[in-house]
Amino acid sequence: MSPPPLQPRAPLSPQPSAGPGREQEERLQQLQGMLARLQEANRELLAALGECKGEAERLSMELGRREARCSGLRLALSCSERCGGAYIALLDLLRAKVAPEGGTRGGTAAERSPGHEPGPGAATPEQSLDCAPGPGLATPEPSGPAEPDSREDPADSPWAHSPRGMEEGALRELIRRLRAEQAAVEGSLLDAAEPSEPPRERDPRGRAERALREARALLPGWRRPEKEELLQELAVLKEALAELRTRLQLAQKEKRALELLLAAHGPREAALRLLLRERERERHREWDQERDGRDGASGSSSGSSSGSSSDEEARMGRGAAMAPGNPPDPERTREELLRIRARTEQLRGRARELALALERGSAASRAQQGHSATVTLELLQAHSSLALAYRGARRKQAEQLRRLQARAAALRGQHGRRERALARTLRELQRGGETCI
Repeated sequence: MSPPPLQPRAPLSPQPSAGPGREQEERLQQLQGMLARLQEANRELLAALGECKGEAERLSMELGRREARCSGLRLALSCSERCGGAYIALLDLLRAKVAPEGGTRGGTAAERSPGHEPGPGAATPEQSLDCAPGPGLATPEPSGPAEPDSREDPADSPWAHSPRGMEEGALRELIRRLRAEQAAVEGSLLDAAEPSEPPRERDPRGRAERALREARALLPGWRRPEKEELLQELAVLKEALAELRTRLQLAQKEKRALELLLAAHGPREAALRLLLRERERERHREWDQERDGRDGASGSSSGSSSGSSSDEEARMGRGAAMAPGNPPDPERTREELLRIRARTEQLRGRARELALALERGSAASRAQQGHSATVTLELLQAHSSLALAYRGARRKQAEQLRRLQARAAALRGQHGRRERALARTLRELQRGGETCI
């Protein structure tokens, strides 16, 4: 008998199944496709944003051109109104000149009604202006009474006075200048480019909205937040902002208290420095006295320095006045040393009194500063705790109010449903009663 064929042994570790790996690959491919589409939508949004920005810049430039054109038109209108006023003044002046001549011919042109045509003897303002010497004057058309231009300062205008009080030559010169200014303004308006029409084929807003809709379609979990949710988030943000402002105010108050404490430590530091300087002076005086005592006991002729500057100068003067051959008197030197020692003891007592007074003042100041700092910190802590408690109570009250409103809305809905059910039952009962009758 032949031995049975050997069976292949199963592997000790289980082989991974092909199913989950394929599903992961498919999921990864889907995610990569969604990522590519989101990147494309992002590029579309960026392009639409660039177009919107360009359109906004074009509209801004167009608005500037239109404002410049409106300013030019207003200036031309002002020149025209002033020119019309000058024409009316010149017409009145010519009528006043022609009136006496018409009276000698048997007709008073000034008394004629405005509706009648002027006769051959009365010169029209157009004829007089054509005959008058004035370069650049065309046949004017008299307009209505010129209204004062409220946009122009009368003090800044070169023709600020009324044209009716001017002579004929001045009026013609004024008209010539106004016509020249008006022609310059009209020329600048003609030279300016006409406002361009917006392009019809470009719609950056529609393109941005389409790209945004496509991007939202790729995100299944995204939804537009409701108005109530936005209002609740806004209320929470306002409360957080108010709490941060309260904390900032408390921090500012604490900083001010620390600044006051630091400012109070300044005089204390100056007093301590003064006391230290006085102690050093006393120590130097003691050293000088000890040295003077040793010099006096040995009978040396050299003078020693003392604590007082006036005594030192006097001693130096006396030493200079002494003759080099005469030695100093020991009795006199001893008296001088005793006087210096008494003066030193007096100054030392005065310094002790000043130091004690300074210590008492410093102790009182330190106690007052500590008390004020303690009171300030207690007030700050109490204010902080009260503010935080108030914020917490307001937050709890708002949450309770929202719950009550939701409960009231639910009760209203339940009441409405019951009312509709009762009305339906009543109608069915009425219908059943009619059927029985």
